[in-house]
Amino acid sequence: NITVEYTDGWLKINPITDEVTVTIVGNTSTVTYNGTKQEVDGYTYSAAAGETTVANSEFTVALKEGKAAHAEGTNVDTYYMGLTKDDFTVTSGNYSNITVEYTDGWLKINPITDGLTIALEGSTYTYDGTAKSITNDPSSTAATGTTTYSYSFTEDGTYVSDLSSLTKVDAGEYTIYVKGTNPNYEAGATTTAKLTINPAAITITANDKTKVYDKDPSTDPKLTATVTGVPEKGADPVYTLSREDGQEVGEYVISVTAKAEDNPNYTVMVQPGTFTITPETEVEYWFSEGDGQTWILLSGKDALFTVSREPFDEDAFSHFVGDERLLIDDKVVALADYDAVSGSVKLTIHDSFMEDLEEGEHTITAVFNDGRADAKFYVESVDIPQTGDSGNAALWMSMMMTSIMAMGAVLVVGKRRKEEEQ
Repeated sequence: NITVEYTDGWLKINPITDEVTVTIVGNTSTVTYNGTKQEVDGYTYSAAAGETTVANSEFTVALKEGKAAHAEGTNVDTYYMGLTKDDFTVTSGNYSNITVEYTDGWLKINPITDGLTIALEGSTYTYDGTAKSITNDPSSTAATGTTTYSYSFTEDGTYVSDLSSLTKVDAGEYTIYVKGTNPNYEAGATTTAKLTINPAAITITANDKTKVYDKDPSTDPKLTATVTGVPEKGADPVYTLSREDGQEVGEYVISVTAKAEDNPNYTVMVQPGTFTITPETEVEYWFSEGDGQTWILLSGKDALFTVSREPFDEDAFSHFVGDERLLIDDKVVALADYDAVSGSVKLTIHDSFMEDLEEGEHTITAVFNDGRADAKFYVESVDIPQTGDSGNAALWMSMMMTSIMAMGAVLVVGKRRKEEEQ
């Protein structure tokens, strides 16, 4: 009757109580900016007891709940994981005295060396006398990051950050130099834009002027013009007015001169005016010689007339102009059929023309550019006796002399009548 009792044997291995250090290091990464999100994850660890390396397999390293070994970013900067040693749990079955050390992980994004470009669209206006600036916003090719801009009217001048402070008033094309910097780019960028102010279109129209003929330049009315299209705050246009020389009755062009160099803010259209000198209201023309005369066919003599003017009789000839200035019976007398000279207006109508007129009463009309004169004259023939009719020769000569004397008497009476009327 054997009773056996047994107490099991065992081997107890206690953990090492000497201090062991577990060093955890977050992963790191250095990259170049590319405009997109970049990231780094994870960590590594190692263990040592004094100078002796301890295998990682002796330890379990884990992040506590809600923690992650992760860093991310887009723009140039250094992004940390933001962990501490307290965010980790480190355990070991063989080591009980564990000290944890931690170096945080990071992501470093360096700026790109080139590739940044910027742009600015210009602005165009029409001159109105007020200050103008470019109102558009600049842009850049940077996908992220803040691009900072500065502006100047000169490439090497002082740059300002406020684009609206660069203004111009006068018409012209102005270059604005633009600089742009972005922290994601190692090098900045430059560009230019145009501020354009086009000239305003204006019209200067010479006003028509009139005066009554008086041969006196000092009585000319002052030349004026009407200007349209000038903006309310625009500069006054620079121009001069002049007219064609002359003090005779008629129309003269009033010209407007506006030089481009004197009017840089305007495109100027000019319209001429008319300066009119009208005849005197009391001007009068009359046939002072030849009115009522009788011209004898086959006499071989020209017909003589004189036309006078009141006032300024010495100017009468200057008003006797045109190809249709002399009429007989309302029909134009060709220039080749008569002569006209000054001294009042002395008319000599060639006998070759007179011979074609019929016997009887005729009307002669002198046409001037400020009036006219009419007169009557008569064409008659005288019968010539046949050769050998000696009995009537004396009678014929007597009749011819009587006609000539009568014609002279009519001329004298007509002249005296006109002088008395004056």
